[in-house]
Parts: sequence; structure tokens; C-alpha cells
Amino acid sequence: MSTSIEWTQRPGTKGETWNPTTGCNKVSAGCKNCYAEVMHRRQLHMNPKKYDRAFNAGVVTHPDTLAIPLKWKKPRTVFVNSMSDLFHADVPFDFIDQVFAIMALTPQHTYQILTKRPERMAEYCNTMRKSGFGPLPSSEWVLARANDLYSQHIKPLESDLFLNTEELGGWPLKNVWLGTSVENQAAADERIPHLLRVPAAVRFLSCEPLLGSLTLDPAWLGEAVRSSGGQHSVSPPLPERTAADPRAGSGIGWVITGGESGQHARPMHPDWARSLRDQCAAAGVPFFFKQWGEFAYLTDTEGRQHAPFGGQMGRRVGKHASGNLLDGRTHLEYPGGIARQASSQAPRHPDPAQASSWNSPSTLPHEGQRIDVRCRKDANYAGWYFGTHHFHGMPNEEPAVFSVAATTSKSFTVFPWTYAIEWRPHHSEPHPSASSAHASPTTDNRQPTTAP
Repeated sequence: MSTSIEWTQRPGTKGETWNPTTGCNKVSAGCKNCYAEVMHRRQLHMNPKKYDRAFNAGVVTHPDTLAIPLKWKKPRTVFVNSMSDLFHADVPFDFIDQVFAIMALTPQHTYQILTKRPERMAEYCNTMRKSGFGPLPSSEWVLARANDLYSQHIKPLESDLFLNTEELGGWPLKNVWLGTSVENQAAADERIPHLLRVPAAVRFLSCEPLLGSLTLDPAWLGEAVRSSGGQHSVSPPLPERTAADPRAGSGIGWVITGGESGQHARPMHPDWARSLRDQCAAAGVPFFFKQWGEFAYLTDTEGRQHAPFGGQMGRRVGKHASGNLLDGRTHLEYPGGIARQASSQAPRHPDPAQASSWNSPSTLPHEGQRIDVRCRKDANYAGWYFGTHHFHGMPNEEPAVFSVAATTSKSFTVFPWTYAIEWRPHHSEPHPSASSAHASPTTDNRQPTTAP
């Protein structure tokens, strides 16, 4: 299924989700407001055959979905099991073999697998399993399943065809990225050492929702993938673990972070995201800042976010309004030296020729510039401040527009409730919506109908 999940939107590929399993169980604080659980309830009415079991009743495998990626010809970046966890204890290794076999048979796609159970991922990748030929590693089991699926779905008439490991691109698979979720320091300390035992083309972290300050051991971080003509090379062979260094193996090659979204979202302090960005920069690890989530923060004249906000960590404005600018810019980096450009970025000081465009407080007027300001039409509160002046606007109604002088950029960005207002360079003619409401703000003594 096509997806808009930000970190699947790699340049040159289409974002996709593929769910050969559904359902899960909560294991840590990051699971509290699980989006997959909410989506599962919605799918119960849209696709009852696949989602006929309660989300937290355990994992259900769906063999009929295994061949779906074989139908995709153009390159895709595929989030595997967005509605489940492939390495849940309820998923047999034999089924995981089949999932990896499909990924091996479709090297044009890049697969991203994320788990909160990296210890089982490591067990799967490193355990020798019994067979009629003696103990075999997972790579051999995947190869056998790949041949079965190849003869079943791709070349059914060539029963004597037998693919070898080299034809499938070697092991670990070059097009499979393996990651774990770490929402706080406790989760990082527990899960990252397990992830580092997993051989992978790319090992990555999803620090979302980020629920606390996170310090990554420098020994965890490092270039786990190198780029050569746009193709990913395999990580160095995994060395044996030792008691002295349980983090043996090449490091984390990508870090994603973001705030929580949804009705019960918890705020993310700007310093938590900023710290992860700086740690990744110091280690040369690509950093992807997905979103602020439901909360916005005060922005200074340099575009940097600050907390607290009126005694709170942030103010709820919705994930689309809060955006994904961290200290005034996007961070959309991928392994292999790839960086995605933001889909749209307003200039920091908009061109007067674009005066009809309204800007959020994340872009600033010039010092002393005369500007029009108004409440956002979808603001969820009615009162707001500009400097010491109080204005009113009713949500979902055409707001009054006031013209004021931005004597300092600071007065614009510190006092208003960020993202509840918009501004633009002042028009010489009155704005149609201003009319009689275009009164001087200094004479407006009404009380707000809703406290900002």
C-alpha cells in the first residue's frame, strides 16, 4: 500500500508499506499510544478479512500477501510490517524466512524493517537451525525459500532451476535495512546492543516518539553502509561478541527521530531532538527529523525552538502545523549520502512581490517592517498576542487583519502563540477582510473568549 510515511520517501523511489503480519503487543513506553493499534481498528471495518482479530490478541501471519512485492516493477522504499512486528515471538522463523526470500527476489526495492524486539532479530540472524542436511544458518533457509517462491511465482515451468547465494546478492541482503525503536535512554541501552549483533546493510534507529533525552554511546555509531554508484555495500563481517565489548559489530548507520502525534500525544523537548542531531553530526551518521508531532514551540529570531511555553513544554497545534523544521531547517538525510529536499520552504525574509502569501512565525519579517497579521482560520483558540497587544479571531471564520509595525523580530516571535497567527508584508490597499475590524490594536480592550 502506498504510504506518506516521511522516511520512506527516498529520492527516486515510491514509499510503500507491506504487511505480511498484523497485530502486536505493547512492550514499552513507546507503545502507549500505538498508531498501528488505532489504524487496526479502522481497518477492521474496511478490511475485516485481514483485520478480524483484536490488535493486541497476538500476531497473525498472512501468507497470501507474501508475493505482493513481486508485482512492483519500479523501485520502492518499503516499510515492512507497519501494522505489526516481524520479530514478535508469535511469528515463526519459517515465515520470516519467506519474507526475507521475497526481499531477496526483489533487489530493485529497499526494505526497512523496524522492531522493538531486536533480541529476536539477532537470534534469527545468528542461530543455526536443524535441517535434513544438518544445522543451517538463516541465509541458507532464506535461499531455499527463495527457490521455492521463485519456481512458484516467477518461473513455474523451470522446476530444475536453482538460485545460488550470489544470484540473490549475498548475505546480509544489500536491500534490507534493519532497525529498532528507542524512545528513551532505557530502551536504547537495552535494544541497541542487540541490534549491533545483527548483520545488515544498514542498521538504523527510530527514536520516535522521542520521550526523553537520549545519549548514544559513540561506540554504537558509525558508518554502516557505503555508497558506490548509488548501490549499498554490505557491512563488514560481524565479529564475535566479547564480555568486554557487548557492542561488537559495525555501528548504527541512520537515525530517525520525531515527536508523537495523535489525540494523546506526549510532547518532545526541542533539546532532545537537537542533541540527537548533534551526536549524529559528530559521528557522521545521517539524521532524519520526521516531525514535531502535535506540539509547537516558541521560535527565536534565528528560527530556534525553545521550551517551556507559558509554563508548558509546548502548545498543541497539530502535526501539520508544527511541521518538521528543527532550528529553522529540515534534516532529511538517508544512508549513502542521500538527502531529500524539503517539498516547500518559505524564504526567511519573503520577497515583497509575494505579499499575497501568508507566513507562519517560523519565517520572520525584517526589523521595523510593516506587516499584516491575522489569526489562522484553523486555530483552535480565539485570542492571541502580538507584543503587548491582544487581538481576537474566531476559529474557522475569516479573521480580521491588522496592520502593525514589527519594531523588532523578537517582539513578533516571543509573545504570540506560535502557529496560531500568520503574517505578510503590508498591502498599500486595505485587505477585503479588514473593513471596520481594521481598528488600531492599541484600543482593543476586549477580553479573549479563550485563553491563549
